[in-house]
Amino acid sequence: MYFEDIQVGVRTCTIDQFDVTEGDIVAFARQWDPMDIHVDPEFAAKTPFGSLIAPGLFGVGVAVRMSQDMGSDNRNVVAGLGWQDIQFRNPIRPGDRLHLETEVIETRRSQSRPGTGISRTRLDVVQADGTVATSLVVSALVRCRRNREDHP
Repeated sequence: MYFEDIQVGVRTCTIDQFDVTEGDIVAFARQWDPMDIHVDPEFAAKTPFGSLIAPGLFGVGVAVRMSQDMGSDNRNVVAGLGWQDIQFRNPIRPGDRLHLETEVIETRRSQSRPGTGISRTRLDVVQADGTVATSLVVSALVRCRRNREDHP
């Protein structure tokens, strides 16, 4: 997919879902965020959450992975430019079934890199009941089909 193919307002939803296990959460947390609420089920049961919860960045990881698995052709993505507006809106727990919903929210030609454009896409990790667990905006630099000089 080239920059010109990306349309603001287009929404997509994954067909595949991700079933979160306690092992997924604990393995991720032990490596990257080993707080007791993430790695110790007995401790977590005594907190206001009442159970083990995933680190916030676990949800970001799920969003990024599921966006890659959606089957879009990312060969024309030159580089990721960053993540903005990251929100951890609802805890992710063992047993949750997650899917990803996306929406292209902005596109514009790059002023500094001819032949490329910038896209911004909202990624929402959604739980089975429709609650958004994690939300973020991803910005990417994408190749244009034609250079700015060839195609305004």
